[in-house]
Amino acid sequence: MIAALAATDLPWSAIGVWQVDERVAELMELCQLLPEQLDRYPHQLSGGQQQRVGLCRALMLRPEILLLDEPFAAIDPLTREDIQRQLLALQKAEPRTCVLVTHDMREALLLAEHIVVMGEGKILHSTRKHELRARNPQADPQELLHELLAGVEA
Repeated sequence: MIAALAATDLPWSAIGVWQVDERVAELMELCQLLPEQLDRYPHQLSGGQQQRVGLCRALMLRPEILLLDEPFAAIDPLTREDIQRQLLALQKAEPRTCVLVTHDMREALLLAEHIVVMGEGKILHSTRKHELRARNPQADPQELLHELLAGVEA
């Protein structure tokens, strides 16, 4: 159930127990989850709703750093775009450092401020998104990735 958000083994010193209901309501609103969905079990939610619940759980205690490892890989493209917009809105409402692991350069360019390309456990290239875009503003995301990797292979 979504209500399990408040029942998980969380270190409640980070948020007062009396604030749990308030925080759940706040996160549900931010993630566009409806109050009537609060009593549903995971199998009763769509993939996108399940992703939103996952974001709510991750944000419950207001972490300083959030690790998102391929968070949108298992959902359909329309839902993925919607949840990516939700994540950007959440970042605006509650700014924090997010480390996003993705194989999708389009997603990286949409969500990241700084892009790090890795291969075989090593950093191959690291740059700010605006610097990358400034080099070739008309380039497709895959072209930008190839440009980055061409500089590494040379």
